[in-house]
Parts: sequence; C-alpha cells; structure tokens
Amino acid sequence: MKKFYREIKASLPDELAKKLDKVKDQIKTIDDLSIVLNRLYNEYGDTLEYGFMIIGYGGKDSLWVRADKQLWDVIKPLSEKVANAKGDS
Repeated sequence: MKKFYREIKASLPDELAKKLDKVKDQIKTIDDLSIVLNRLYNEYGDTLEYGFMIIGYGGKDSLWVRADKQLWDVIKPLSEKVANAKGDS
C-alpha cells in the first residue's frame, strides 16, 4: 500500500499532494484511498487545468491525448476500427 500511495502522490499536482499527506493516516485500504481521492477531487477539481486527474500505477506506459473536435473526429473512427479488429491491435 505504501508504494501505491507514493506513486499516487507523485502523480498529483503539488497542492493536492500536500492535502493527501494531511489525511494519509486515514488511508488503510484501497477503498480508503479512493474515498480520499474522490474528496480531494470534489474539493479541488476545479483547480485542475483540464478538469480531471489521471493516476498511473506500476510504471506502465500510457498515452492520454486531449483532443479538440477536429482531432477527435479523426481519432474516433480509427480507435473504433482498432477496437473492432481481430487479433493484436
């Protein structure tokens, strides 16, 4: 749980990481962490630049893309094609 907590904290903006530190003694399980993160998001979500936060875990590579409508109109059909493809994509 400590490793998970450290990774979550490292992925948060400084202000939210400080708030998380203040309540870390309340966190004993993943469910507790979920409750605390939801509370932080509800209280401070409007301070996030894009209105959401993404938390990575385990050092896995991920790609998140913020797209305007023009880019979305191109990406959406491609992502649907990949999702519907047989075999590896």
